[in-house]
Amino acid sequence: MANRRARWIVALTLMLGSALACLSFPVLISGDRDGQARVQRVELDGPIAAPVSLPEGAFRVMSLNLAHGRADGRFQALRKRETLEANLAAAGALVRSWRPHAVALQEADAASVWSGRFDHVSAVARAAGLPWAVHSPHVSGAGLHYGTGALTWTQPSATRQRTFAPSPPTMSKGATLVRFATPEGQEITLVSVHLDFARAKVRQRQARVLAGWLANQQGPIVLVGDFNCQWGDREDTLRGLAEALGLRAYQPDSAALATYPGWGKRLDWVLISPDLEFTNYRVLPEVVSDHRAVVADLRLVER
Repeated sequence: MANRRARWIVALTLMLGSALACLSFPVLISGDRDGQARVQRVELDGPIAAPVSLPEGAFRVMSLNLAHGRADGRFQALRKRETLEANLAAAGALVRSWRPHAVALQEADAASVWSGRFDHVSAVARAAGLPWAVHSPHVSGAGLHYGTGALTWTQPSATRQRTFAPSPPTMSKGATLVRFATPEGQEITLVSVHLDFARAKVRQRQARVLAGWLANQQGPIVLVGDFNCQWGDREDTLRGLAEALGLRAYQPDSAALATYPGWGKRLDWVLISPDLEFTNYRVLPEVVSDHRAVVADLRLVER
């Protein structure tokens, strides 16, 4: 009982401290930044997981919000490190079972005081058998280091990160860009994005920044992640972003593709450029986060 009470005290202290840091020292943990993402070759526990074999010109991507390692449980600071490690191992095993060419991650931590003080992105990469890990800590300070990222089967040819402007009292959000090659050598730009969860106006501002950031990208683009809004919402954040970049979604009005069971909403999306098409799309039932993972099989369109 004493240990449980102590964990609650730590959790409340961290939440209060994080909120105050965000409000008082935005330059420390927030910012409007564009730069390189962190890339590392991960030492795997076993062999590299070869991606799924698909028809020529096709490839598979996933999107997964890691929920800071807590799965669908309570606040991560209340979880023991071994519980967080087990949760991330389960997430990695799920990724491995679907054998994607690339995975977009959100709420992905480097060593942070509220989530076990270890690198979650590398932990998932090891379990997934994917050797290349990319991470962009949009929040970096006050003992917290987390943001978006990606895992790829082959070494990325380019990476970038964009951290959106401060939006207190919520923490900074952003996007990670990774360019990887299909088995046939076609370069694909994958962008993992996380938008603000609390306010439509902040999401709309972030979407405009994102559209400007990606406006001059050449070649096929796959924009995926946790947009914290739906296609049919009164706010036009998602529709406006797709229109600005000329992207489209899979069955955007479908009521059967909810990714956030707690609210019964579809918050996680895959948007693709006109030179790509969907050949398969799934929202996975496995519980490794409070969000459900999304798997999309895509194919280059012959012109």
